[in-house]
Amino acid sequence: MVETAMLARKNRPLLMVDLAVPRDIEPEVSQVRNTYLYNMDDLQRMVVENKQCRQQAAEEANKLIVLQADHLHQELQALHVNDAIKTFRGQVERICQLELQKAKKRLARGEDQDKVLADCVRLISNKIIHKPTVLMKQAAYDGHESILMLMKLLLGVEETTY
Repeated sequence: MVETAMLARKNRPLLMVDLAVPRDIEPEVSQVRNTYLYNMDDLQRMVVENKQCRQQAAEEANKLIVLQADHLHQELQALHVNDAIKTFRGQVERICQLELQKAKKRLARGEDQDKVLADCVRLISNKIIHKPTVLMKQAAYDGHESILMLMKLLLGVEETTY
């Protein structure tokens, strides 16, 4: 019957779904060219495969969500440090401007240019490194090796042996 139908259809593909239990369509029908037969077992297998694909897609989506959430968290942490960086830069800028004004006054009074510049640079340097050096000494005194190592890393201090 299916072969006859296929001749009338001029071999256009034919999809047949057998939902009956027990089956109503003989399995040999799938042997006819351009005929596709699916039964309840085939549909159940497709359901399981699709469910597995959806589960895998959900897991991949979940991984992406976690990754992006971590990235967002890191971005927010970086924003918090921006305020501290701005404050620190502002402090350094104020130190530089203050010492520059003092140096200009000394130069206007006719003091030696090389001495004024050397003093200015030394004073700026001392004011900037004062707090970190005090903290490093305190960390060493208190035996906080991890803080000391972190400060060395932050300040770019390389150990030298004498």
